[in-house]
Order: sequence, then structure tokens, then C-alpha cells
Amino acid sequence: MRGSDESRKPCFCFCLDYYLDPYYGCTLAHESEIFALLQELLLTERSQAIIDDILQLLGDYCGDFSVLRSRICEVSGELLPGIKRLIEG
Repeated sequence: MRGSDESRKPCFCFCLDYYLDPYYGCTLAHESEIFALLQELLLTERSQAIIDDILQLLGDYCGDFSVLRSRICEVSGELLPGIKRLIEG
């Protein structure tokens, strides 16, 4: 997701939704690292559609928002309310 090919990000989020959803019974070996990466990406992403996808993934499947909590001071604008909802949720 850090690459330059922006067209792959929506597909990546869609695939992650499948693998993170407990309904499908998939097990990801590095799930905590994936959530940390998604939180990092949320802070740097420019596309509102991808931001919305990441917020949805984190809101639906993540329970540890330590990356966002530690970097909340870097967040401003339209992104701040969404992150606060996740952290306080």
C-alpha cells in the first residue's frame, strides 16, 4: 500500500476485509503488524476513499489503536473526528 500504484489500494483494502473478517475463518500470521501498518497509512493517505476504507477496516476488526493514540497530535482537519471515534469507540 505504500507503493506508487494508487489503483491497487482499493483492491488491497477489499482483500484485507475478507481476510480480517472472522466470518471467513482466515488466520493472518501478522495481524497486529497489519493493523499497525493500516494506522500508519491512515495518517499519510491522501485519497478520501482509501481513508474511508482504512477507517472501516480498523473500526470493524482492530482493537489496539496504540499507533493512532501515540500520534494523535499529528492529526488535524477532516481526519481527526474519524480517528477520535475509533480510539474512543
